Formats: sequence, C-alpha cells, structure tokens
Amino acid sequence: MKIIQEGNVNRLLKTKRFTCKECGCIFEANKGEYESGMQYNEEYFYCQCPTCKRTAYSDERS
Repeated sequence: MKIIQEGNVNRLLKTKRFTCKECGCIFEANKGEYESGMQYNEEYFYCQCPTCKRTAYSDERS
C-alpha cells in the first residue's frame, strides 16, 4: 500500500452541530454520541435530539 496523503485522526474526534427539524433544538454532540451513515457516496451524521428524542441531522459533511 502506498499512502499519497496522511490522514488526520483528530478529524474523527470532532464535535458536530445538529439541528432538529421537529422542535428546532440546536445542539452539539461529540464523537460517540452521534452516528454516521453513507448515501450516494456522501457521509452524513445523525443523533437523537435531547429535547424531543427524534432523529436530528448535522449540516456538516465529511
């Protein structure tokens, strides 16, 4: 294997901001509190809203 560019492992620990479309809560979650998925070759992040317990999504993309 040949590495073209070293990765930055600190990106994996990044805090992400989430907005709940249901109740309007805006909150931040640390890695381990949110999950990620992949759709159309694009990673997205989601977390349970602390207010209404619905799924909230982050506007950030990897």
